[in-house]
Amino acid sequence: MTSTTNNNRTREPTDRLEKIILKYIQNCTQHVRQKAENRILLVKAEMEEYKALEVFEQLATPLQWSTHLIFKSKMKLYGTKSKNYLAATKRVEYDLPPKFISNIDYTFKIDEFIFSKDEAQALYNR
Repeated sequence: MTSTTNNNRTREPTDRLEKIILKYIQNCTQHVRQKAENRILLVKAEMEEYKALEVFEQLATPLQWSTHLIFKSKMKLYGTKSKNYLAATKRVEYDLPPKFISNIDYTFKIDEFIFSKDEAQALYNR
């Protein structure tokens, strides 16, 4: 009888510890579960779109197909611009300069036929 009581005494804290660890893991990995669910939903939507595209390819007239090709390139360009705009606005929101600013060369070369070197230096010193 004492061995079962002793077993129960050690089992209760172990069970509580397991439950605490399980709650901690569930709480800390919620974002991973949410990401996985979002990916599954995205894949399902893409699969439906692909099936609809296959049906469209079989049923489309040449005029509809050429219109599709025109819109396809325009939508791809729109998606790229939208993604770039979103990235630039987020960088501004976080007070980071957009990446394209660092690629600009701010050294100005003055044509020596218009100004002499001394005049250019005088303009630069202002």
